[in-house]
Amino acid sequence: MDRDSTISFMKKLMTILIYSFILLLLLPLSCAKGEIKLLEKETLFNIEYGRMEDQIDIGAAAENYSPRKNRITMQNGIFHISNGRSAKIMEFNSYGEILNLYYNSGENPEPVILTKQQQGEQTSTRNVYAYPFKDVGEIAIDSGKRLYIDDRIAENRVEHDDGLGVPLDRIILQFNQSGEYIDYLGQEGSGGTPFSYIEKIRISDRDELIVFTRNTQGWKIFWFSSEGRPLYIVDINSDALPFPNEEEKEHSFADLETIESDQINRFLYIKIDYYIDHSMKLDSEETGISFNNSVIWTLDISKGEYDEWVEIPSYLKEEDKPQVYEDETTNLLYEFIGTSGDGIFYLISLDGRNSYNLMLLNRNGQVIQTSGIDMGPDRLMIQEFYISKNGILTGLLGWEENMEVAWWRTDKFLGKEE
Repeated sequence: MDRDSTISFMKKLMTILIYSFILLLLLPLSCAKGEIKLLEKETLFNIEYGRMEDQIDIGAAAENYSPRKNRITMQNGIFHISNGRSAKIMEFNSYGEILNLYYNSGENPEPVILTKQQQGEQTSTRNVYAYPFKDVGEIAIDSGKRLYIDDRIAENRVEHDDGLGVPLDRIILQFNQSGEYIDYLGQEGSGGTPFSYIEKIRISDRDELIVFTRNTQGWKIFWFSSEGRPLYIVDINSDALPFPNEEEKEHSFADLETIESDQINRFLYIKIDYYIDHSMKLDSEETGISFNNSVIWTLDISKGEYDEWVEIPSYLKEEDKPQVYEDETTNLLYEFIGTSGDGIFYLISLDGRNSYNLMLLNRNGQVIQTSGIDMGPDRLMIQEFYISKNGILTGLLGWEENMEVAWWRTDKFLGKEE
C-alpha cells in the first residue's frame, strides 16, 4: 500500500471511529427517552374467592361482581384487608396466613380456621371478633394497632344535611389492639354527628386520623388528634379551586381529581387537572376543550392557605397506530394514588391493558423515579393500592380466579428499605 492509500485508509478509519463514538453517546439517551424500566412485581400470596374466614366474597361470578369496597393496608409486613360484601376485615401475615378476623356473624359462616376467644381466656395470636358491621368501607390502622373502620349506621339513625344535600350515615368505628370495640367517631369526635360519604381515611405519623368526605359541593376533610379530638375541618369547594395562572382562569376550568394527606406534616395535597375552553378565548383558532396541565397544591391546614404547587410532568406516549400527522402522541393523565412518609407523590398512568407508568415526584417538582409496572396478562377486576410510610407500594389485585396481594419495592428508590 502506497503512502497516499495509507493516509486515505487512516482518514476513513478515524471517521468510522468518531461516528461510532457519537452513536455510543447517543444510545443511552435514546433508550432513556423511549423505554421505561419495568419494576418487578412480587406476589406475596393469593386469596381465594368464597365465604370462609380467609376468603373474599365478590359475588358468584365475575358478571355479578359487587361494587362494595375492598381495601388493603400494610404495616410492618402485616396486611389488613376489608371485604365490604361479607362485612369483615381479615388480618394476614406476609405468607398469607390469617391471624385475626373482625366479622359480622350474621353475614358469614362460623369460622373454621380461627376460633372465637372465650371470655376470660388469655389473648392468643389468632382471634375472631364478632361485630354487627353493616357496610364496611375504608380501613386504617395506627402505630398502636388501633383499627379504624368506616361503616354505615342503622337507617333509623340517618341524619340529613340540607345545606349540602347529602345523607349523614357514615361513622368511624374504633377497635383496640385486643380487638375490643372502643367507640365510634363522628364529625365532632367521639359519638358525634355521622359523616357524609367517606372517600378515604388516613393515619398520620402522629396517629392523627384524617377523614375525607364527599358532598354535592366538593370535599370536606376532618382532622382528628390521636385521642379523637377534632383539630381541623377543611372545606374544598369544587367551584372555588385555585389556579396557577390567574390570567388563564377566564377561559379555563379546573377538575379536582383527588386529595391526599401528608404522613408527617399537617398538609393536604390537592391534585387538580386544568382544561382550556377555546370557545372562551377571543384570539383562539382552536375549538372545543383541551387538556392544559395537572398540578398538586400543598394546603397547610394550620395556616388555612395554599403554600405552594408543583406541576406534574406530562407523559407523552407515541401512538402505535399508523401516523397521520408528523407528531402523533397522546398526553396521558396521571392518577394521584398517595404519598410516602417523606412527602413523595406517587402517580400512575395507564399505559396498556394492565400496565402502568409509575412516577415518584417530590414537592420541588423533581422526578425521583419513573418505572413501568405490569399487573399481569389476565382480566383485572379489582385494583387497590396502598403506600406505606417507608414507601412500599402494595396492591390488592382481583382476577377472575382469585385475589392477589403483591408489592413493588419502591422504597428502594427512597433509601427506606424495610
